[in-house]
Amino acid sequence: PNADADAKNIVCSDLSIEDMTINHSFLNSKEMLFTVSITGLRLECDFDWSFDYGLTGSGTLKSS
Repeated sequence: PNADADAKNIVCSDLSIEDMTINHSFLNSKEMLFTVSITGLRLECDFDWSFDYGLTGSGTLKSS
């Protein structure tokens, strides 16, 4: 059986990052590669959801 899930109207807030490191390297004389490492990422999101797997359902998720 197929399963489908969908999330729409995603709104996130209260972003918190414990630690972030940004590194870069030169690919050539015109391009650079940036690598971003993040630990301790926290955010709160609200969104409308739906699913279909034999039974269907939908609703709204609100973070508290």
